[in-house]
Amino acid sequence: MSFHTGRPTKAPPDVTNRAQGIRVAGGGSRIPLPPGTSAPAGGGPFVPSKVVIPPWHDVRPPGARDFQGFGAVNVVGPAVLVTGASFQVPVGRVPVIRSLTFDVNNLAPTDTLAFRLLQDGSAVEGFAPISVFPRNASTISLAYGPDETYLILNEGALITITAELAAGGPLDVGASFHGWHVDTNAAEALTALYEGF
Repeated sequence: MSFHTGRPTKAPPDVTNRAQGIRVAGGGSRIPLPPGTSAPAGGGPFVPSKVVIPPWHDVRPPGARDFQGFGAVNVVGPAVLVTGASFQVPVGRVPVIRSLTFDVNNLAPTDTLAFRLLQDGSAVEGFAPISVFPRNASTISLAYGPDETYLILNEGALITITAELAAGGPLDVGASFHGWHVDTNAAEALTALYEGF
């Protein structure tokens, strides 16, 4: 899940203008002020004594591009791709997934269902399959994020989700994900700036 490429990193030209409390170029919005501080009288921008850069995976940086995948499939046994729940990240860009949702219709106590998040056809390191507890339920939705969820995947990864029914079924299932991707050099530079404080 590392995105270090060995290439020299260069901070984006607007990094020095993106301190907390300073208006973000192009966005017109303000990043929240640091705890225990307040904006100066008269509504002028807060200028901290030290520039604070939030993690790029936590606060969507300028230049990031949103992506999503969502779809549904009928599962009868072995693992199948959830049609539509896929995204090919462009080469030279690093993705972060901020939210995941898994849906199931007409689950029964005899059903053994698991979802897997894959990158380039392999399991995402550290992300175990999501099992659905078997029970009688007309609909179930398992949602993760966006508040505390982030998964940084490989540069240029193909992101997919599979559903596997080990017992029971068939079942109609759905899955979706959302996040953004950032230029690899920008991600490395922003990470270095954040870790430097």
